Amino acid sequence: MALELAARPDAAHPLAILIDPAPLIRSPSVQRSLARTQQMIREVGRRRTQQILGDKVFFRRTDPPELPDDVQRIAARTDEEAAIRTWDAIVAIRPKSH
Repeated sequence: MALELAARPDAAHPLAILIDPAPLIRSPSVQRSLARTQQMIREVGRRRTQQILGDKVFFRRTDPPELPDDVQRIAARTDEEAAIRTWDAIVAIRPKSH
């Protein structure tokens, strides 16, 4: 989301510095997981997928209780088509074979 905001023509700060971003690990198991999530997005929609993953994967019991709702509100403002295209591009990146 930070990169999307920085790329907007009207961005107040057209630069983004990501601190500790999630790595894009390209092991076969991660690739399968990304593909399953992509399929889930197609079947139940991006917002529902975000809810499901948020409940099961993204948050810890030690996180503030309002954090999942805050993240969902922010995600809901993201352009649906752009988010889906971005996810499709992430899944399309194949691991390098060694």
